[in-house]
Amino acid sequence: MRFGLIHRIFTNVLAALGIFALVSTASLPVPTNITMCVAIALAMIAPESWQARPTIRFLSSLAPIVLFAIEVVRLLMGVSPIDVAIEFAGFLQVVRVLTRRGAAHDQQIIVLALLHFIAGTVLGGSLSYGVCFIGFVLITPGALVLSHLRREVEGNYRQGARDRTGLPVDVPRILRSRRVVGSGFLGATVLLALPMLAFTGALFVLFPRVGLSFMLFNANRGSRMIGFSDHVDLGQVGTLRSDPAVALRFHLSRLPSPPPLVFAKRLRGTAFDTYDGKAWSRSTSVRAPLAKNLNCVRTEYVQADADSAIQFDVEPLDPPVLFLPEGHAEICFPAQPSVSRSDWQLTRVELTRGSEDDYRYANSDGHGIQYRVLHAEKPHQIRTTIAGSEIVRHLTLPSNVSPRIRELALSWTQNASTPRSKARLIEERLKRDYTYDTSTPSGAFPDPLAHFLFESRRGHCEYFSTAMAVMLRMLDVPVPSRNVTGFVGGTYNRFGGFYAVREGDAHSWVEGYFEDEQGVGWTTFDPTPVSGAQPLASPTGVQGYMRDLVDAMAMRWNRYVVSYSQETQASVYREILLAFDRRRSNATTSQGWRTFQRGAVVLLVALGLVFLYLRQRRRQTGPDGPLPPVRKAAATAASLYRQLEGALLEHGITRPLSVTPNQLAKALGEESHPLADEVNAVTHTYERARFSVAGVSDDELRDAKRRISLIRKRSANDVRLSESAKKQEAEEQEGNAGK
Repeated sequence: MRFGLIHRIFTNVLAALGIFALVSTASLPVPTNITMCVAIALAMIAPESWQARPTIRFLSSLAPIVLFAIEVVRLLMGVSPIDVAIEFAGFLQVVRVLTRRGAAHDQQIIVLALLHFIAGTVLGGSLSYGVCFIGFVLITPGALVLSHLRREVEGNYRQGARDRTGLPVDVPRILRSRRVVGSGFLGATVLLALPMLAFTGALFVLFPRVGLSFMLFNANRGSRMIGFSDHVDLGQVGTLRSDPAVALRFHLSRLPSPPPLVFAKRLRGTAFDTYDGKAWSRSTSVRAPLAKNLNCVRTEYVQADADSAIQFDVEPLDPPVLFLPEGHAEICFPAQPSVSRSDWQLTRVELTRGSEDDYRYANSDGHGIQYRVLHAEKPHQIRTTIAGSEIVRHLTLPSNVSPRIRELALSWTQNASTPRSKARLIEERLKRDYTYDTSTPSGAFPDPLAHFLFESRRGHCEYFSTAMAVMLRMLDVPVPSRNVTGFVGGTYNRFGGFYAVREGDAHSWVEGYFEDEQGVGWTTFDPTPVSGAQPLASPTGVQGYMRDLVDAMAMRWNRYVVSYSQETQASVYREILLAFDRRRSNATTSQGWRTFQRGAVVLLVALGLVFLYLRQRRRQTGPDGPLPPVRKAAATAASLYRQLEGALLEHGITRPLSVTPNQLAKALGEESHPLADEVNAVTHTYERARFSVAGVSDDELRDAKRRISLIRKRSANDVRLSESAKKQEAEEQEGNAGK
């Protein structure tokens, strides 16, 4: 592959990885992310000939100034400084890739990509960022070496350097050359990246991230999900239930074999008691603080079943609530190992309970929360009574509520005798006669609930829950009710062994308060049709398989990388030490020691065989594959003469570049040098091997190598004595001739 092309590919990949790292971690608007990705793609495929045009050169100087001015204006308009800085860094990389000229600009691209990864690390570091980072580590050594080589070539050209033929350095010819970079170079750079990656991982494990306050800038910007939010408004259009982002995961302690692919369990988040005709809210914001340092918090004062634990791993959501299944009795927070002590210390969690029996947490440092929920041993024993003032606020209706809704509720329940049976009739009629639809038109009307019940007859879960809650309050014997939001169900992940609940699984239902022979307290009703109250993610097919794989990887990445802390570091150390102790105890036994010795011997022998194979292959191959006969003979001749030059160097004889091998042999012969005969014979063999079509035989090569060995064996003293003897003999011959 051509040197210039592979260099361009390396720098392009680094630039693209840096952009993707920014896009995957920063909370920029979707149009901005798409524009940035499309722009970097167009800049990378731009022809190299464009970069020499005067227009592009002018753009390389003007574009950064214009871009900086635009971002300053956006900052003055109130855009977040973090967003402004990220956008400037991303589009500056686009400009540099489009207008680059030479190695100096390529090195700027590498530096900008590094800055992008630093920003991605500060802003959060999702699983996609981790994939980009691994690619960055593998590509960077090769990109740096190639940039350095190109900078040297261009520097020599500017300084007027000349090649061996005396001509100026031809930079375009070198960039087009296929001999500069081969497969061996690419493999070596990747191998060089592996210890760098290991060293980076060791630093990460040894020095956990403790300054994560910048991650708060990347928090959720308040995007609304239909079914779960801190403000239920029928007049708004929320995110559709097809959002695939994982909101939480849960593990069941008692799971049948094989586990069900879909687990339709309602997870209660928060509730609302006041309806104003369009939206739900809470009439009181008073929250009771619970103890900070308790490992477990009792939610209902009944006996908890220790074998019914559900482990939750919740992503950062707004509002920060705990999601609880029906019949919960206790919430336990996992203890974390101390760094300096061998016992267990309890996690500090600030927990509060609201007026609508919802639990909120603090001190999550932007990473969500993990907790365990225990069910009651006898759920029927749970009795929750409310005071008279509490009943009143759960019966309040807006003044503008349509009287047609009361008439409809009475007509549906005229054959029922008890409030609980009337509630069941309303639930069944809504499920049967109305259609679940996230794109209902009712939100655009002044009375969205009346339009849903009498006109469109279709809507999402918030319309169904609102309709039932309002109807319960309008019965002849009013039933206290409240609107509940949370999630429903979960799809089993075959790789992680957990159930994934996605943002698209957000749901809304109703709780009604009853005091009768069946119990005292709140009872759950779900009037939404079954199609709208089930997990939407398909657990089967290739798409489900790949989704489960990515979700499992993301969970481990978030738990062991993004959420890595001093507590996690202590647990990792403990596991490493225990594993080392187990290995050492096994190695001390005779059987373990013999196994270790055999393994070491086999490994050394294998490495030796691989080394010999690669060495022999290197002798017989070139950068482009096996050598043809002519090139193989030339390579053999060159190797032979290099050996001769090494042997002559031991006697202080060097060959200048301007002197050919034949000229050196003749010069030594004219001087009657003691090594002249051997040098002349080896040089003759070299020239025949190098230039003759017939080549040389193996016997001639062996004879030449024997002569080189004789040259090495002859000491400098022997050579000097031979020279002195020849000089004396020459002088005597001259004297005799004079006589």
